[in-house]
Amino acid sequence: MDLKTCIVVEDEPLARQQIENYISDIDALELKGSFSNGLEAQKFLMNNQIDFCFLDIEMPKLNGMELAKRLKEQKNECKIIFTTAYANFAAESYDVQAIDYLLKPLSKKKFINRVERILSEEQNMDKASLEHIQQEFLFVKTSYQIKKIALKDILYFEGLKDYIQIFTKNEKHPVLILSNFKNILKKLPEEQFMRVHRSYIVNLKKIEIVEKNRIIFGEKFIPISETYKDPFFEFLDDFLL
Repeated sequence: MDLKTCIVVEDEPLARQQIENYISDIDALELKGSFSNGLEAQKFLMNNQIDFCFLDIEMPKLNGMELAKRLKEQKNECKIIFTTAYANFAAESYDVQAIDYLLKPLSKKKFINRVERILSEEQNMDKASLEHIQQEFLFVKTSYQIKKIALKDILYFEGLKDYIQIFTKNEKHPVLILSNFKNILKKLPEEQFMRVHRSYIVNLKKIEIVEKNRIIFGEKFIPISETYKDPFFEFLDDFLL
């Protein structure tokens, strides 16, 4: 699990020490600061990027709810986990997008279990987000450059022996890369791209005209071979009126 940073904001010294001790037993968390009031924490967060803030609510100078509101207004990405003895702020915590609300007294077991669950959920969300980003584009080597191509812009791929041409909607000339269809298909989302011929892979979302056994992209006619005919027309059947 990736290491995450955190701070503690708590005006009661014993409670603050207790949370610090609990955090020290969570390998995936690194404590970067501990503060007795919201003003000190706000100043620190203005100059430091922190993943999580364990935040008490009832504090002098600047209470935890007000600090959370300020961080939200400033679009600070630090995630708030309230630690408080007062249950009546739970509804308000949703307004500041707190990710959890832990009621005191905090047992070590309960604290660690809840925090480790939060960290696991965050890691899964990070992975899902990365996978989504990776499915939005390709990076391809061409000549002396590495070029980024958005999947939504690709019309089709054409194979030429050891090379592949990538045709996109806004470019007159294709991008030529040294690769093969086996490698290309591993990188493409199968729900969006389909091989229709030994020399062609098409973007299913870009198909506008199918005439007999060929797909028409402007002046380009792409044949649909017998080998790939059945899965392609099964795809079309799902949308055919």
